[in-house]
Amino acid sequence: METEVIVAIVLLLMFIVIFSYVVFSIYDKHSESVISVGSTRGHGMLLIHGCDTAHSEIVESLIVNRAHLGFDESLPILFYLKPPKRYEDTFRPYLKKYYPQVTILDKDPGTDFQHVLHMTRYNGEKYESDPIVPGHIYIMHNYKESTDNENFWYISPFGPKERTLIPDILPFSKKSPSYVDRPPKTNPPTWIVQGRFVQRDWKLINKSVSDDYDIVAIGYGDLPEEASDSIVFKKELDFIQYHKVVAAASGLISGITREFNDYYYTTTLTSTASYARAYDLDVVVDDEFMELYKIFELRQAK
Repeated sequence: METEVIVAIVLLLMFIVIFSYVVFSIYDKHSESVISVGSTRGHGMLLIHGCDTAHSEIVESLIVNRAHLGFDESLPILFYLKPPKRYEDTFRPYLKKYYPQVTILDKDPGTDFQHVLHMTRYNGEKYESDPIVPGHIYIMHNYKESTDNENFWYISPFGPKERTLIPDILPFSKKSPSYVDRPPKTNPPTWIVQGRFVQRDWKLINKSVSDDYDIVAIGYGDLPEEASDSIVFKKELDFIQYHKVVAAASGLISGITREFNDYYYTTTLTSTASYARAYDLDVVVDDEFMELYKIFELRQAK
């Protein structure tokens, strides 16, 4: 009888150890698996959820500024975003390295959680039929007055100022923990054109060609035929390469005008503004742009 009791106790202890291991494995903050949160479905956690492959660069601003957006900083952070294909091999490792407190999910957990920060959505026809969940915050890339909601925060300078977030924490910028690994500035100086190539006025950009510096265009899309042969194109860079090129630059050339990109003057953020602010770079833009984006406190190139 005594032996049977001892065996039973040993088996019970083994069960407890195995059960504890399984539970803690599920909740391991370094796990890349979707976390099962049971019937409470995310109670006591913050999910940062991406519904689009674009705008990977605003993630750090959301993590760091989550309290400003109304979330308890003590909440454990879950993160899901399907990055653009060109970022697949570098985006998640970057976040793991510099934000080890964030649990990165490799499968979409859905958004049926109590605390959700949605990044980023376009405030237009595509989402007007979506239900707005109380307690969730939605980061909007552009502003549309007719569909504004108190749960919407804007990275665009055209929304309500009290619900505007400037996304200026980018890889290797001063506010990022990755700043310690920033690249040196290029010599000769480099001026950058960044973004989708088709959204830039290349005839305007050609006017900035100079022997005093190199112009490097980074982004994606078909190469523009009208661009000067002096401009170097670096297409489809990965997440690390892309931001290191900007961090090493001396300035930005927007290639943006009201005639060519009216939406950047009325509703929608151009990431050139957040890049210029994050990396403390002079930027080639017109006076109207400077006035509209004054909340970004940019420096206009002379």
